[in-house]
Amino acid sequence: MKHLVFLMTSILFLSGCQTTTSVNLVPKGNQDATFVEGQTAIKSTLPNSTVVVSSAFNEIENGSRIDVVVNVNNTSGESFILDTSSFQISSPNTGPLRVYSYEELVAEQKKKANASAALAAFAGAMDMMAASYSGYQTTTGTYSGNTYGSYGGSAYTSGTYTATTYNSAAAQQAINNATNRTTSTLQNIEQTSAATLRNLKNNIIKKTTMEPGMWYGGITRFDAPELKKDEKRTYTLVINLGGDKHSFQLNQAVNEK
Repeated sequence: MKHLVFLMTSILFLSGCQTTTSVNLVPKGNQDATFVEGQTAIKSTLPNSTVVVSSAFNEIENGSRIDVVVNVNNTSGESFILDTSSFQISSPNTGPLRVYSYEELVAEQKKKANASAALAAFAGAMDMMAASYSGYQTTTGTYSGNTYGSYGGSAYTSGTYTATTYNSAAAQQAINNATNRTTSTLQNIEQTSAATLRNLKNNIIKKTTMEPGMWYGGITRFDAPELKKDEKRTYTLVINLGGDKHSFQLNQAVNEK
């Protein structure tokens, strides 16, 4: 019990020490800065395309991925492809960073859901095994008395005894409860995963043919390794579209407590 209390205290301590970072877009000389629902939006206009970029969140946990909202307008007379390969993100501190495609994020989520379901099923099997043994009940007691022989003699005896019985109704009830717990856990995992997949489908940028005059946008997600104490990082996000090369600057820093 002491070990459990110590573990829970450690978890609470560690979770309480989680640092956050600020993520801010900084306009360059030829870019316009506006505000959309409190978020800074940077507009870049080049001969063949216009791109508007904003941070999905101004504050994120240190070490978590960064989401950037990107809206693209094809202002040229020809079509071009917009997909993950259109984006490059890098920092002098880290070098090039991974940009995740919609397909990669979906595969990652499904893998997480399958792993969680497997662990839940294993835990449920252990729970049901323990439940099946809960029907056994052990009774202990003491006895004493005189034992009389055939020829009139007697002897005093005493001791303890143990008796084991099996209550099948109690065991079945415990098994039913364990089954219900496992079913509920698996349903929660499935529902959470389905909600995450819907969110990805509705928001993450997917490979799209940009026809002349077309607007299209969504979220692009990239790795952002954990910052050290007092570290500040500058990212350069490059978006290649129809011969245009749009460049944006994002600054990230650890928030002071």
